[in-house]
Amino acid sequence: MESSSHVLTLNQRQSLEITGVKEVKTFDPGGIELVTALGPLVITGTELLISNLDLSSGLVSVSGKIDSIEYLPPVPEKRSFLSGLFGGK
Repeated sequence: MESSSHVLTLNQRQSLEITGVKEVKTFDPGGIELVTALGPLVITGTELLISNLDLSSGLVSVSGKIDSIEYLPPVPEKRSFLSGLFGGK
């Protein structure tokens, strides 16, 4: 799968498959925060469980009662003081 590809498949608000996942930031039964190819993604609900996690292919499967799925604004990359002085990124 291409790393920049990102697809969400939600079935009956009980199972969710996500591709293009780069990182799992936080996880508990009430919420999951992921970093995807299109930015941060927050999933909230009850009894959430990551039933499949394969970051090498970017696939995450979630089960439980899914209440919301929300994309957050991208977090700007931190720049060092010296890169600011010398015009680096």
